[in-house]
Amino acid sequence: WTVSVETIADEFEYIRYGGRWEDFLENLQKIKQLDHKISFNMIWFLLNYRSVFDCVDYLKHLGFHNNSFIIGALLSPEYLNVRHLPDSMLNLLKTKLESKINEAPGYLLEDSYKNLLSYVQQPFEKDLAGSFEKIKTIDQRRNIDSSKIFTELYKLRKGNHRGKSI
Repeated sequence: WTVSVETIADEFEYIRYGGRWEDFLENLQKIKQLDHKISFNMIWFLLNYRSVFDCVDYLKHLGFHNNSFIIGALLSPEYLNVRHLPDSMLNLLKTKLESKINEAPGYLLEDSYKNLLSYVQQPFEKDLAGSFEKIKTIDQRRNIDSSKIFTELYKLRKGNHRGKSI
């Protein structure tokens, strides 16, 4: 089974609009009981720049192996690219990824972390304000306030990100 998931709870429900976190967990448990191989196909981007790590930890806590995780950086749509984040946050993410790599998880998980680290270090023309405008359009269409879900991201919009760890 290839399961797409990038984050948990309210963030999951926003990103996988129409999906319910509790339904996801029930379905995952049913698949797990079949004793089939499960791989998690995960995309790393602006909305889950922090929580993708929490999602991996959560799923590992449920008993999934490090070879179950394939994480790739989102390339399109460009407004959701993680590299729009301020340099100070990208530096914290680099440190986080280096720390995860130094834990030597092996398998696909370690390969994923190495690929993400390489990706986040590539040059990129930032437009975080433009990203927020696009997200605002999504919010209006869905009648949802993403600022209540992605509170840490919205703090970055206001410039309150200096010195915070992830």
